Amino acid sequence: DSYTDGSLLNPEYDAFARAGWALYISEGNPANIYQPLKATQQTIFRAELRAIAHAITHARTRICIHSDCKGAITTVQRILDGNGYNPTHEDADILYQIQYVTQTNDTLFILRWVPAHLDDEEETDTTRKKKQHYIKTGGKQTHIDGNAKADELAKRGANMHTYNQTRLYLANARKDITNTVQHMMLEIWTSEKLHMYGDGETARCLLDECNTPAVSYTHLTLPTKA
Repeated sequence: DSYTDGSLLNPEYDAFARAGWALYISEGNPANIYQPLKATQQTIFRAELRAIAHAITHARTRICIHSDCKGAITTVQRILDGNGYNPTHEDADILYQIQYVTQTNDTLFILRWVPAHLDDEEETDTTRKKKQHYIKTGGKQTHIDGNAKADELAKRGANMHTYNQTRLYLANARKDITNTVQHMMLEIWTSEKLHMYGDGETARCLLDECNTPAVSYTHLTLPTKA
């Protein structure tokens, strides 16, 4: 069994988004690998495909690839089934590589989906039920552990990108300040409506529509600089 995964850090900022991918076989296996995603567009889907492509390209025997990305599995499975891929797909270059390898290689490739993050330390009722269902329907704890290892390695791959930490810190600070000001303006607006309409039905309706929790503006906590 092999496990692939992709990771995307800072997805909210195009300028700072950085993705990584990984392949995990077993503890200490020399075939384990993690790398930053080398692409202009840093997306989680491309990272997932890149990891699967690496596993397929370097396979020498029958291989079962476990991934937690249903979209990537569906896309690659179409190729394995002989149905090709959309040539206009933004990741067509990777899909072409996968198709070429699978058409010129007699190796048997099997794709299996494994739920993500079932290894969370703070296990919730939802997570527990998902894990029980997964194992009951044929999954194994080793699959969950393998996916967790691949996830850890993919994050390492994403962190191999170089970026300006000061600029990222300032971008986060700007985002927090903008959100705070927006909430403050909404509170001022709500206060004005209460002043205009008093305790009447209209004021209560306005408050219900806003449904905004009280926000303290005395102190603004900026994100901790990495």
